[in-house]
Amino acid sequence: MLTEEDIQMADYYRSALFGLGKIARAHLHGYLANENADRIKVIAGADPIEEARQRFTQECGIDKVYSDYRELLEKEKPDIVSICTWPPLHVEMVEESVKAGVKGILCEKPMSVDLGEADRMVNACKNANVVLVVGHQRRLHPRYVRACELIKEGAIGNLVQITAICGGDLLTDGTHSVDLVRFMNNDVPVLWVIGNIDMRDRGDVDSASQTFGLQNWNETRTRYGHPVETGAFAVIRFSNGVQGTVEAGICARPGYQRMWIYGSEGLIEICGDQPVSGEPPLRILTRTSNDWIVPELPNVNPIAREISLMLDSIETGKLHPLDGTSARATQEILMAVFESARKRARIELPLTISEHPIFSMR
Repeated sequence: MLTEEDIQMADYYRSALFGLGKIARAHLHGYLANENADRIKVIAGADPIEEARQRFTQECGIDKVYSDYRELLEKEKPDIVSICTWPPLHVEMVEESVKAGVKGILCEKPMSVDLGEADRMVNACKNANVVLVVGHQRRLHPRYVRACELIKEGAIGNLVQITAICGGDLLTDGTHSVDLVRFMNNDVPVLWVIGNIDMRDRGDVDSASQTFGLQNWNETRTRYGHPVETGAFAVIRFSNGVQGTVEAGICARPGYQRMWIYGSEGLIEICGDQPVSGEPPLRILTRTSNDWIVPELPNVNPIAREISLMLDSIETGKLHPLDGTSARATQEILMAVFESARKRARIELPLTISEHPIFSMR
């Protein structure tokens, strides 16, 4: 938390981006959004690939670019950093940023490759009073926010089951699905997880998939530098009796972050990022309604919103809704799914392993 003197001394926060690919553009637009433009300025970026640095400078007009993020930290001394790199790099970048004295870190999801790395990130930031935010920004997207509000209002009676689907792998894409399942159930603690994964070969990866982290699949069986499965299914049992299910990869029905939320007196459906033609983003069916109800939703940029809330957290000490401790709970569930597949058993939480179970399976 900053003192009043600290806030008055700083005209604006100085931000830097680590990793200058596609997701960095989304972060940049979030910083430039009206709600943040007067409070923060992007001053530099870092990427080891020269082409990425040149393209970023040409497209975004930021000429202070570095091949080494450590050099950026030393020379530019940013207040805020966005980590937009592949997950295996996250833990080191968080720790080095904390050492360099940053006030806030916005880290892309998944926060890490395993639970041990997640703990290192959370502890480093906690010990230095640095705000760590992990990019589960769908918690701030209007369709998911309104669905959560409807559940709390009792619009569908008592919550019974939450189903989420995504077309990618568990760690890359399922992290959003698991986090949304937790969000809809008010982050109630999880008792146990049971699941399985498909580790069969994906076959040839088409050129369109190369930009989504699968460049080295045929040689390494990895995506974004970490091992991945071909498909997955999981059941999550919460302490209040609510049950969540997650479908991923070849085990998932069509859609991306599509959700069905079942209550004792109704149903909520969220279309996700790939709606069918004419499908509303959110609709609800209740015991007393004759047809689907389509709520009106505000226009919100979730990444811009997570940035503005991060600045508020830095200044006031208020816990950010996408705080690293929440992301760590999501990471634990993901690792429990892999551990369940490895042991062919139901896994009780808290999880007692720190490494990724898939390494043992391979």
